[in-house]
Amino acid sequence: MDNIADGEMYLKLAADMDNRIAKLKLRYKATGDMKIYYDIQELKKIRQEHRDTAWHLLCRGERRKHEKIKEDTL
Repeated sequence: MDNIADGEMYLKLAADMDNRIAKLKLRYKATGDMKIYYDIQELKKIRQEHRDTAWHLLCRGERRKHEKIKEDTL
């Protein structure tokens, strides 16, 4: 399992959420529909979860990479 690649995938998912949120914000401003507002809030939570997961995976991947380098030099 490649944690760094998985972390990058989660960052891309978070970026996708940013795009979806931006589009929904435009629709919300145009219509004032509260359902859209709640959809935006839910997507923000999901985006944050993706960012948190990406951070953890990237840190774990970097840690493992450094441990492997250390083992190889011994």
